[in-house]
Amino acid sequence: MSTSLAEQLKRLQKPQTSQLIDRREKPSILFDQKEAANKDRETIYEIGLSGLQELIAINGEFQTFETTLFDRSAKDLERSVEDKEVNKQLDKTIKKFMIRLSPYFMLQSSHKCLEWLIRRFHVESYNQDEVMMLILPYYETRMFVRCVQALDLEGVDKRWGWLMPTKKNGLPLSKQTLMNHAGSDSYFLQFIGKMVMDSVKEHGSRSGTLQALIGFFVTTVIGALESVREVTESHVIAILPSLLKGFSSTAIDFTAATYMILGQLLSKTSVSPNTLDKIIPKIVSTAPSGLQVDATMLLVLIYQTQQKHFTQISDEALDSVVLVSWIPKCLGRLVAEGVRIDSLISPLLGSALRKVQQKSVNYMGCKSFCENLLLEVRFNEEDAAMIIR
Repeated sequence: MSTSLAEQLKRLQKPQTSQLIDRREKPSILFDQKEAANKDRETIYEIGLSGLQELIAINGEFQTFETTLFDRSAKDLERSVEDKEVNKQLDKTIKKFMIRLSPYFMLQSSHKCLEWLIRRFHVESYNQDEVMMLILPYYETRMFVRCVQALDLEGVDKRWGWLMPTKKNGLPLSKQTLMNHAGSDSYFLQFIGKMVMDSVKEHGSRSGTLQALIGFFVTTVIGALESVREVTESHVIAILPSLLKGFSSTAIDFTAATYMILGQLLSKTSVSPNTLDKIIPKIVSTAPSGLQVDATMLLVLIYQTQQKHFTQISDEALDSVVLVSWIPKCLGRLVAEGVRIDSLISPLLGSALRKVQQKSVNYMGCKSFCENLLLEVRFNEEDAAMIIR
């Protein structure tokens, strides 16, 4: 009975109260918990500040955190007794810092900074999502394990409770475990997509530093789709926002990743025509010059894999395609490389020629597109006969 009562009290305990208790052990990624408890706040602050200075030497944008998270006044801030607005602003700053820190996570200087955030702001309890955004791309490393072991994962309501085996056994997460969880938990799949979107937005022109994160994004999502017997609507809903954002992103690595993910999605399931009608204009209107052939191949793949439900091209999709001058050239290049494009050409030419015959809106654009297509693509006799029919 006493054990049951203790468990109930533990579930009811709030971070606000637990953080005020002076414990003999403290969560840490640099020290064992007993050693960490013997180090005072000033010592941990100096460790964190030295890490920040090392990061500033690498990337001057970290300097902005000198006056917030690493300001000396932060040593006296106890968030467990601060009001809601103060904590809300603190959470926002912590998220910004974690996103900025992610490309540098494997550096010792990053670990020093994180040690301070654990000691002073209790991010292991209050900001678990932000910590996971920081460490997930490095799930196969020992430092990932150290961070997970510092997290408070007790309680059935914790969304990161599935990492409890890693916390207990001290072993890095296996790739298969990660893929299986991503395939079975649509929230986690959505979290990965949002993590990438937030990071690309935050890093802006420095998004080229996000190779580890974007590599994690594409391999995990593709692995998740491969791990499930059937791709469901919940999978599509979880993935779609990041795909649509990636198509038009200025970060070319993010765009390339979304092309690969969409290709895998198309090979695994049927996507509704309404969804594809949204996707096609996004792809063709925003494809960067370095990915135009890939974007064209993606159009071909859409019609190759979705023929059962997608045998025609909508007016919206057609209007967006005929406005793009590089598509005929890219289709010509694909044909020269031996790629069959008839699944796309038939509905594309058919719809465009009907508009020309009927002199519909934008029929002159359709006429010009058809002329360019026939000039750029060298059809063999079999394909030419099929198109004419």
